[in-house]
Amino acid sequence: MSPYCTVRLDGDDRGVFLLDDLTLPEPTFADFATGLPRIMGSLAVNDHRVAIHGMAARRGWHISWRTGTDGGRSPICDVTDGRSVARVNFDRRGRPIDYRCELADRN
Repeated sequence: MSPYCTVRLDGDDRGVFLLDDLTLPEPTFADFATGLPRIMGSLAVNDHRVAIHGMAARRGWHISWRTGTDGGRSPICDVTDGRSVARVNFDRRGRPIDYRCELADRN
């Protein structure tokens, strides 16, 4: 797998360009935590819970799931790198509805 870029061509056609030999830096926890609301709101994702869990697992961050206070129908995901925490509350359909972040000092 490599990074790629898609472009709109004539009509409904789309072109895909693979970006070989391009090294992209891995996102830091701060990148993840501060960019998550914007990214999740702009992408067509089938299951936001899976997307967030997969990103965190790929980076080796700790993920914990718990049920909300509405009788257990709405999950809450806490992601931490051991210093900072990002918390996402989901509705019953798995859509993010609330987001909080506590970033540790960089020092």
